[in-house]
Amino acid sequence: MNDKPSNRDYFDIGLVVPLEDELLQLINRFPPTENRGTDTVWCHVVDSGHADVRMIVIQQSSMGNRHATNATQYLHEHFDIGLTVCLGIAGGISNDLDLADVCYSGHIADVLDNNKVVDIDDGKALDIEFSPTHYSTPTRFTRAFNFMRTQPQLIPVYDAWQQEREAIATKDIPDEVPSRGETLERIGRTTTKDGTIVCGMVDKSALYNKKLKGVERALLAIETESGGVFSQAKFRDDKPAMTIRGISDYADGNKTKLEDATKGTVRKLAAANAASFLHLNITANPYFQRALLELRGSGDDLLDLGVEDETDVPLKQVMQTIEAEIDETLRRLSPEYKLQEKGYRLPVPRIRKTPQSGDPVDAQQEAIDVREVLKTRERTLINIPRSYPDQSLPWVIAADLLTCEIDGLQAVPIVIDGDAIRGKQDTFVSAAAVDLDKLKQTDGVKMVFVVENMPFSSKHRIDTILEQCDAYPDARFLFVSRGDDALIGETSFMNRSAAAPYDAGKVSFLEIAFFLEKNFQMGCQESEVIANRLYKTFDNFRLDAHPTYFAGIPKETLTALLNANRRSELIQLAVVGFLTFLVAGDQADINLGRTTRERFLRKLVVEMRLEKRNFDEAELVAFAKEFADRHDFQIKPLQFVNDFVDNGIMHFEQGRAQISLPFIESYLLAQELHDHPRLASRYFQMVEPFDYPAFELYAEIGASDEIVQAVIETLKAATDDLKKLNPGDNIMLSEEISPIAIRRTEATDRMRERLKNAAKAVREGSRNAEQKQQMLDVSEQVREEAGKQFADDDDEAVSKRFEHLDRLGAAWTRAVVLLGQGAEHLEAKEKRDLSAKVVDGAAVALDEWSRINLEIDFGKMKEDLTTDEALNATDFPDEIEDRRRFVGSIIDVMEYAILAQPIRQIFGYLAEQARHPALYMSVDKSEVEGKLETLIKASWMVDLMPKSGRKYLKESMKALPRASFLRYTIASHYLSRLFWAHWDKENRTVMLEAAQDVVKPLGVNIDKPKLEKLIKTKD
Repeated sequence: MNDKPSNRDYFDIGLVVPLEDELLQLINRFPPTENRGTDTVWCHVVDSGHADVRMIVIQQSSMGNRHATNATQYLHEHFDIGLTVCLGIAGGISNDLDLADVCYSGHIADVLDNNKVVDIDDGKALDIEFSPTHYSTPTRFTRAFNFMRTQPQLIPVYDAWQQEREAIATKDIPDEVPSRGETLERIGRTTTKDGTIVCGMVDKSALYNKKLKGVERALLAIETESGGVFSQAKFRDDKPAMTIRGISDYADGNKTKLEDATKGTVRKLAAANAASFLHLNITANPYFQRALLELRGSGDDLLDLGVEDETDVPLKQVMQTIEAEIDETLRRLSPEYKLQEKGYRLPVPRIRKTPQSGDPVDAQQEAIDVREVLKTRERTLINIPRSYPDQSLPWVIAADLLTCEIDGLQAVPIVIDGDAIRGKQDTFVSAAAVDLDKLKQTDGVKMVFVVENMPFSSKHRIDTILEQCDAYPDARFLFVSRGDDALIGETSFMNRSAAAPYDAGKVSFLEIAFFLEKNFQMGCQESEVIANRLYKTFDNFRLDAHPTYFAGIPKETLTALLNANRRSELIQLAVVGFLTFLVAGDQADINLGRTTRERFLRKLVVEMRLEKRNFDEAELVAFAKEFADRHDFQIKPLQFVNDFVDNGIMHFEQGRAQISLPFIESYLLAQELHDHPRLASRYFQMVEPFDYPAFELYAEIGASDEIVQAVIETLKAATDDLKKLNPGDNIMLSEEISPIAIRRTEATDRMRERLKNAAKAVREGSRNAEQKQQMLDVSEQVREEAGKQFADDDDEAVSKRFEHLDRLGAAWTRAVVLLGQGAEHLEAKEKRDLSAKVVDGAAVALDEWSRINLEIDFGKMKEDLTTDEALNATDFPDEIEDRRRFVGSIIDVMEYAILAQPIRQIFGYLAEQARHPALYMSVDKSEVEGKLETLIKASWMVDLMPKSGRKYLKESMKALPRASFLRYTIASHYLSRLFWAHWDKENRTVMLEAAQDVVKPLGVNIDKPKLEKLIKTKD
């Protein structure tokens, strides 16, 4: 068979196995039936276990990537292969995998070919840097394997398989064997898991493995062949490939000790388990069988698997429909995704728990994956920054969830546009692309609703969304919010929905570097240099960088981004890059320049956003023709429009023209409004809903005098209205706010730590995870019951006062945005006036918001939720009195978190949004009256320039009364800012001293040495 046949035989599976040890275990399960090799190549047709699944196996001539490449090349040259499988053993990296467990690929990260060794410490040591090539297994195969664990009709089969493998392990390896570190482990029930497998050097070095985890935070295992197998499969018409590996060791220094102790038995068992798991899926998994069938051609000679059981087809069709919807939407919304082949994986930012009270326990929590949060949270609110460049993140999260399991069930992600839910007639059923009623009745699935575009400014619409959520009590919910402009509305939603707030993290330096290398054909070193300079630039100006900023931008323009030092300038260069790229590819006889195209888009955006015009394709072409006629451009209007569509700048949604990237639309609109003040006055009406993203850029470019005065006047009016409602002393300066958590800090801290450890145990799959999950379930139930009490509160007086507070919150937010973004354009008098009114408005809002929160009856809530009846309704292992104390402690923690919301939200928003150092002098010169107002001003100043503002803050504290709650919560705010907003060691020390000074009159001692140690560690 040295010559390539003209008509190649088709095999559903072509399997590559590295070494003889693995081959022997494989053929025990898949007996050879026909030799298709040569004198030097071992290649046999094998019995797959299913009469209609054809399978061929080839053994590599030796281990390693090059030999895997050669073996795969032989298979594809001589045979027509459906799915290429690489099967063998691997070294486990993830703590989720034990010896002899089986992992399989969702993704492969190949670091063998793209890495380099560099000098560190002035040449005294060496380090290795990776630039991996990424491959993916098609979701339908990974998901099919997952279904063995999650689908009701397959779970008994999977269970029996696990028992069989456990019995073999107990017989072959009855004693404990060397494990991680100095520990021992007994090999028991085999578990299986999908994820990322790295193809790299097999190394015992802990440092090497640590570097690998920098490539992909959730690596499962390391081996040496998959990169070669996947690269060849991709070369052969992009054929699908999959890796299945048994864990033979932990890729550490104990590998030799394990081999010596077991005489290679663990390695043989790991290979046998991998082969057995593949056999199980071929013979018993209809999802995998159908996935194989779909790879076949349409010729009559091809066999039909003839699976008669159609009960699982609806779920398969649902997942395919959702996957297609996600892919289509991402290609429309994300330029980066549009440039990639189908199956490309966008980077998913991690998320970090938003400090509910700003306290340092919460603030030190590590960022984690959305998948991990879904294991412990039923409802989660994810805040993404307004600077995030497109609207793709909810869909990126949904794509990642396609192969996720929750509570042993298959996650089914459903994206809902919250903006489309406008009344009782709008339901999730009507908004979803699949039949939710049928899905709700389907066993083995966990619906995950990803609700984007949350309308926090409309209580009526939020009510409707929450009612829809209640219709799916077993589902998980992710609410995605852009920015935090609706401070009051968003906080009210969190209380009522019991949604835990999280913030989206940054996209890492590594992911930016990989993106540049792959999409701009840069060398490894060049991409890292540019990525490093970009990352530092963004970090210095606290702009959340994302690869989509650079999609489609020529390399020269990308370099120019490094000179940008403000958001509008950065976005201007991004817009220039997109349009320059468009012009460069324009083949029309009359090639209109970039500025002309930008002018057209500016006019179009004004028509769409200000005049509320909708354009279908014909109307948009007519608009382009009007533009061309006005300037005597002899162009083809249809082609002119199509150029924008083809380059990812525009798209049509439900027949209506849309600008694909929100940051481009906001920038163009802001520029046009800046050039036409009368249009700006029409567009920026001082009422909700308000276009904050465009207003941010508009303020940075330069707001008109009329807009500045309108912002100042509406803020003053809203502040004065609330002052009339509460003419007395500010409640923040009193002892009226006294939650139990302040009086019993040790008990509260213990409860926080207990819940935090429980969540960690569940995420990491600890042996007592089930008990910990029950604890978290009770915690969630308490939060939900409390949320219902907030929702049931229809007191007319409270509703009326919320109207005043909402009005002030909106006016105050606009003023802070104007001040923060317009710091370099506003006149000194305007900045001082705005600063004083912002401080005054903050104090009044704190007073009113805190008074409303104090009307929540936490005592009655505790009484209702700790009755014997309520406690017996929960599945919790402790005695009833322990249960009562546990629930009571949760309510105490919740009480403090809710009462601390006004301070956390207002101080945090002011410090983050208006942080330009150019404001320091204006804030310093602003005239404010009152002890709380002076503290707010001083806290703002110390955040702007810690060393300069330190003296003023100390003076403001001297005049402050005892105000225990205020002092305690402000200290938490300073500590939170220390950890997440300041990088300079001296500035961080100032913030630490500020926290210590403010609580000193209360007799509270902050563990300063511990925090100083944390500061050094973070540095």
